[in-house]
Amino acid sequence: MNTRRIIAIIVLTALILLLLPVFSLAEDYSAMVSEKTVDVYSDSALKNKAFDLARFDIVNVQQIIGDVAAITYRKKSGYCAASALTPVSDMAVEAYVNQKGAYIFSEPNEFSATKAIKKGTFVNKIATSDGWCLIEKNGIGAYIKEEYLTEAANTPTPAPAPSVTPAPTVKATATVKVNKLSVYAKADASSEKLGTLKKGTSVNVLSWDKEWAYIEKNSKYGYCSVRGLAKSDPTPTASVKPTATPKPDDEVIPAKVSVEKVTVYKSASTASKKLGVLKYGTTVNVVKYTKKWAYIEKNGRYGYCKINALTKKKVEPSPTPNYDDDDDYRRKYPNVQFTATVVYEYAPVYDEPTVDGLSIKLPAGMAVDVYAYSKNWAYVGINNKRGFIQKKYLNATEYQELSSGDTGSEVLKLQTELEENGYFDGIPAGTYSTLTTAAVKRFQAEIGLTQTGTADINTLRVLYGGYAPTASLLDNTLKSGDNGAAVERIQTRLYYLGYLSKTDSIDSDYGTTTVSAVKLFEEVAELDIDGVADSVTLKAMYSNDAPQLPSGRNPADYTPGKITPTNPGVTKMPAGLGSTQTTLPENPTAAEKIEYVIYIAQNQLGKPYIYGTAGPNSFDCSGLTCYCFKKINKTLGRSAYAQGYEENTGTKIEGMDNLKRGDIVCFNTIADSDLSDHVGIYIGKGYFIHASSGTSNGKQVVVSQITSGYYQRVFSWGRRPVQ
Repeated sequence: MNTRRIIAIIVLTALILLLLPVFSLAEDYSAMVSEKTVDVYSDSALKNKAFDLARFDIVNVQQIIGDVAAITYRKKSGYCAASALTPVSDMAVEAYVNQKGAYIFSEPNEFSATKAIKKGTFVNKIATSDGWCLIEKNGIGAYIKEEYLTEAANTPTPAPAPSVTPAPTVKATATVKVNKLSVYAKADASSEKLGTLKKGTSVNVLSWDKEWAYIEKNSKYGYCSVRGLAKSDPTPTASVKPTATPKPDDEVIPAKVSVEKVTVYKSASTASKKLGVLKYGTTVNVVKYTKKWAYIEKNGRYGYCKINALTKKKVEPSPTPNYDDDDDYRRKYPNVQFTATVVYEYAPVYDEPTVDGLSIKLPAGMAVDVYAYSKNWAYVGINNKRGFIQKKYLNATEYQELSSGDTGSEVLKLQTELEENGYFDGIPAGTYSTLTTAAVKRFQAEIGLTQTGTADINTLRVLYGGYAPTASLLDNTLKSGDNGAAVERIQTRLYYLGYLSKTDSIDSDYGTTTVSAVKLFEEVAELDIDGVADSVTLKAMYSNDAPQLPSGRNPADYTPGKITPTNPGVTKMPAGLGSTQTTLPENPTAAEKIEYVIYIAQNQLGKPYIYGTAGPNSFDCSGLTCYCFKKINKTLGRSAYAQGYEENTGTKIEGMDNLKRGDIVCFNTIADSDLSDHVGIYIGKGYFIHASSGTSNGKQVVVSQITSGYYQRVFSWGRRPVQ
């Protein structure tokens, strides 16, 4: 076999594949890595790298949000750039195994891992090189000798040839989900081929097993691969079928997209043609709807989307008043006094300072010129139009514009207001981070402003104006089995409140861990405990008074570890070393202080390591020691260097044999002149508690051994804060 030739052909094939368009497909489809390598991360923000994928690896895509794909690869899950993937259905040719005794291989050579494959099995044939075929089956990529595959014929026919068998009972409806699907006279790919069906064709399924489906189309019958079909959603009633132009008397319901993105289809099926994607906050008109689907209109275009992606939007009529361009008010108040912002959605503007008569409606966030004002009314102008608006619907306060990287009390005020209204998922801390940018964008989308993520004066005026709308998230009911952006948001909120401790738990899937976290929050918040995030639970969760997980309680994703050579850190106290000093007496002894410090430390086990944090929900190494000793009114330096070198920390202890329970232990983990790069709290018998950034320790607060292995090698000295 010519290895260079194989590589050359594979590279050429890859270059061709890279030219193919990448589409945003429905959930659960197979895709091939089309770049040389792609990084896979444990979080959708693509910050924590988990593993790599190489070109030609086959993955299963569960969901795409923006340019981020949620994938699984050989039982591993993660997130990667969607642009690095090409759907198998866009490049593959349907083929079947043509003889017995065939095998598939993990690599294009006969010495790699192998597995038998049955005759007649359908696969997706992706590329061929030097006698080997790269194939995909059930989301798994493999190689097979070219001689064992036969491509399905490409000659299309309208439908399978008729069968003499009378029509059995239809058990299900389905849609062809591959480009071309072959239909055979028997459940055997070597039997007579009756024709092919195109992608999107609807059929009736009469019976099926793991490999084959017996189908009917236009009173013609045959067998096809069950993998080539997708079960159709129930056909909507005649009243919701699309029409080129809805009838004039059709009542439309204004709505907003309340998820990050929603796909619009030609018909009420995810297997039908995709017409486009609508972003969060987009306003549409709902013409008809069922329990699952909404038939919508946007700018004269029509299509179907999932109804649970929409939130009803209240709209009031806005007849146009008759303005007199030469009226007395215009002559009396010719000059602009200042500019204000409308803070009430659909605020009415009248041609006289009275609520009688015709009005127009102005959206929240619109800037208007104010020519004059009284106690209750303002005379305003929009372009060349003039009118009166109730002053309570305006805000003319001058606010400082805030953007990413800003810090201080104004940022804290912004975060607190966004939190109370359900837009901010973190804990207000006064730093304009990515969480703040995302929250501002959500609020801007809600009020119809351009989503810049910068808190400009119009955004701030509406937010602080007294009529700021709450996030549509707070009106949802999320429960086990749900998924999507709304679920990811409450998982993020629970993470920052301490009820989840691992970034892997923020996976957009409302599974058992999320149910447990919601129950834990409901218990602490003294709500009905059912694990369902209804509006009552969500409003409590996003309140400024939302309770954080109390010290000493384990988060919902807490997983006790076990000390092994490959897992030196655990989140469970070794036998006999746990502290029972649950409170600190009024005049504590040194021993009581030490035990209370250790009690505080052991209750942080399992909480995540996040650089620059000092509790109560996450820590870095010096943040943990500061947090614990602060409980006995002992102030430590805020870095591992300060705690290791400053005399204020306590007496320096040379040698492991001289360490005592409650000592701070210092380590030289970086090859430089600083010998105190990492710190922890010694608890006796060769163990210490520390916030570890190591992946082998799970990047969390753990117990590790100091008397052997890595920590013995890098130990520098100890410090004794309590005498």
